[in-house]
Amino acid sequence: PASEAAGEHKVSNFLRQIIEKDLDLGTYASRRWAGTPGDAAHHAAGQPDPAKIRTRFPPEPNGYLHVGHAKSICLNFGLARDYGGVCHMRFDDTNPEKEDTEYVNSILDAVQWLGFGWEANGQSHLFQASDYFGFMYRAAEHLVQAGHAYVDEQTAEQMRAARGDFGKPGVDSPYRSRSAEENLARFREMRDGKHEDGSMVLRAKIEVFFNDLAQEVADFVLAGRFAGGGCGVVFGGFWGGVLAHSSILGRGPCGGGGRLAVLPSVGGLPGGYGCEWGLSASKMDQNTLNAS
Repeated sequence: PASEAAGEHKVSNFLRQIIEKDLDLGTYASRRWAGTPGDAAHHAAGQPDPAKIRTRFPPEPNGYLHVGHAKSICLNFGLARDYGGVCHMRFDDTNPEKEDTEYVNSILDAVQWLGFGWEANGQSHLFQASDYFGFMYRAAEHLVQAGHAYVDEQTAEQMRAARGDFGKPGVDSPYRSRSAEENLARFREMRDGKHEDGSMVLRAKIEVFFNDLAQEVADFVLAGRFAGGGCGVVFGGFWGGVLAHSSILGRGPCGGGGRLAVLPSVGGLPGGYGCEWGLSASKMDQNTLNAS
């Protein structure tokens, strides 16, 4: 059309509308960036963030990318490019038994082949979730203490059967109502290697928006013990998913599709700008594209 040729046509969608509204209102204009992912206190000590928005591409280096990854790459790196932002190239390397340097190099090559990079404002934005296990573990303990996560001792088969589907109701885990004190003690025992690998996992207590989905959406697994791990391993994929808008970023909390579920607000949970795992549970009503 002549109007498009004249440059009058403007590409838009709900993502761009959210970003543009926040930029117009200056919603995140006061955010600071300390140079590496971290919690709100970490970033408070940093400089004013030169990036207008921050997105992230968080692949697991346990295989080669496919067309769905290409969509996510173009979405996250493309939005950052178009709005004067930065996209973090952050590997979700939380399961070393299935990961390999070959996949890391292949993923980096694919991102560059699509025309994108992670250098911006004189800094590399290539990160690994494994560098921040301490931070993630502290956040997990905070969720347990706030009553928003619990240690589940069911087997994987029992959890799968209890989840239910659109045809039958799900059933709560018998461990879901355990006290925060009991859960914290169990979680620390997991961390210290006092239980068999795979015998326990940490799960988030999920609130579902729509009753029709309540039977299908289960409490997400946040952490578990792997063979040789010796401690609780918090899944970076959960933090990277940004529960409130997992479908926006093209990736669900644990690698699945975007699910309409959120954690309750948790006062004090790290939610600072640039928090690499999207720990914005205390700010779930805000535009997580600008907070992840």
